[in-house]
Amino acid sequence: MEIVDSYLIEIGQHLPEDSRQDILAELKVTLEEEIGDRAAQAGVEPDVQHAQAVLQRFGHPLKVASEYRPVRYLIGPDLYPAFLHTLRVLLTIAAVGVVVVSLVAAFAEGWQVGVWSLIDVGVSLLFWILVVTTGVFVAIEYSGERLGWYESWQPRRLASGSLGIIDRGDVMTNLVTEGVFLLWWNNVLVLPNVINGDSGSFVFNLGQVWAAYFWPFNVLVGACFVLHLYVLMKGVWQRPSLVLEIACNTALVAVLIVLVTSPEIVVVANETAGDQSEFLTNLVDRTLRISLLVISGFCVWDMWSAWRHFKGASWRRSSAA
Repeated sequence: MEIVDSYLIEIGQHLPEDSRQDILAELKVTLEEEIGDRAAQAGVEPDVQHAQAVLQRFGHPLKVASEYRPVRYLIGPDLYPAFLHTLRVLLTIAAVGVVVVSLVAAFAEGWQVGVWSLIDVGVSLLFWILVVTTGVFVAIEYSGERLGWYESWQPRRLASGSLGIIDRGDVMTNLVTEGVFLLWWNNVLVLPNVINGDSGSFVFNLGQVWAAYFWPFNVLVGACFVLHLYVLMKGVWQRPSLVLEIACNTALVAVLIVLVTSPEIVVVANETAGDQSEFLTNLVDRTLRISLLVISGFCVWDMWSAWRHFKGASWRRSSAA
């Protein structure tokens, strides 16, 4: 039943990865038995109303997940999943806020930032969000209070059509990479492009062929950024998000392959020596082409991973067996 699968996926994203499949398979059997028993008592076939009643009794997915977490000292098992969930949400909002504000400032005032300045801002945000969030949840734990939305949760709030649990590390890596790329691509983040040789300094820039892809890259990478932000907040893959994941990555691979096969994708802005300049140009050109192929490989992997979710999560297959 779809609502049961969605419920289990919501629980699964907060479970330890090494025991997730076994726990979800056991919960699936238990839920299906209780739903069947409730329907049998009424003399009818199991339906969504029976499932909702059973899920309501089991409680909020975060609360169920907390029963399978190891004991924590500062923040107890009842609150720890909620703490992690809140921390992820706040960190995501902060990361997106940095990217959006930087892009707006760049378009409005031509603002730029160096690599180390961006890292400094990121580390400072990470530190203060971690400190404040931890302090709030420790206070909740030791004051004996509990989060009221555990009791007010309703099964109908579950994400419909959930097809699998996201890999948070992978999605977060994509989100950060896409955010940094958007900042660099729009000339907000200034990266070093100078190589110091024996005969002087060599300044490298992208070739003219890249100019035609300014807006395509902004649209495609921006769409991936928004999509990965959405799935990170949801914690699950759904059919529309999987379709968009495959479509965006397919388009990105096509653009990257065109660039790899294009002539002169990198140029020397200021040539000061013949032989060394040609050697460094060829070296940077080959390195950039290989990097684009590697990025294409990651996009293909993301497409394959998205496609696999259409076939059902591994815990579904194991429970069915």
